[in-house]
Amino acid sequence: MKIANKKDFDFFLYDCKRKFKEGKVYAGEFKQRRKSKTYPQIKLYWAWISCICGELGYLKTDTQEVHTELKKIVLGYETKEIMGKSYELIPSIKGFDTKQLSKYMEQLKIYMDVEHGIKLPLPEDKFVDEFIKEYNSRS
Repeated sequence: MKIANKKDFDFFLYDCKRKFKEGKVYAGEFKQRRKSKTYPQIKLYWAWISCICGELGYLKTDTQEVHTELKKIVLGYETKEIMGKSYELIPSIKGFDTKQLSKYMEQLKIYMDVEHGIKLPLPEDKFVDEFIKEYNSRS
């Protein structure tokens, strides 16, 4: 159920009270809905990855590996041993909302500038559309 205003919330409470039965146990979750990451955000991110691959001398076929390594560097990872084998548990950005992806991209932008001298554009930069066209055509 989507609750966007006080009237929706009041109806939700009314409906819960109406459906409640004494002696029964209920479980539920009530959380703020976050805006999903946007297509332009994803396009820019993958243009960044394509640019980084080119600047660091990787092939365009290496974008997934570079993406994975950058997540490990910026987001960190855990190593778990399962049945005698070590596995790296690397966070996924698949479920990120716009705010989480923006934060990750800000951290990645700083890392690439400081560690490799690569300047990546922000969505509000004048030439960002040209950058996206240039690097997404290489993927």
